[in-house]
Amino acid sequence: MQGAAKARRRARERWQTVGVLMTLALALIVSLVSWRLFFTAWAPASPASAPSFALPSSTGQTVALRDFIGKQDVVLVFYMVAT
Repeated sequence: MQGAAKARRRARERWQTVGVLMTLALALIVSLVSWRLFFTAWAPASPASAPSFALPSSTGQTVALRDFIGKQDVVLVFYMVAT
């Protein structure tokens, strides 16, 4: 009788483990899908083009967007002014 009770308990524990793993997998899939939907909703329409502009670089030279067209991707980062 003891062996049968242990076997049932081990089987129940295995199913609980499977249930937890399946719940985690489902949560991961849902989060990935929702992030994908969120970022595609906020992504700019393709093809997106920025207006032509020129700004001073950290070295003091003027850098224009047109200098990079067709050569490499450009990422603009704007920092808030520290007070």
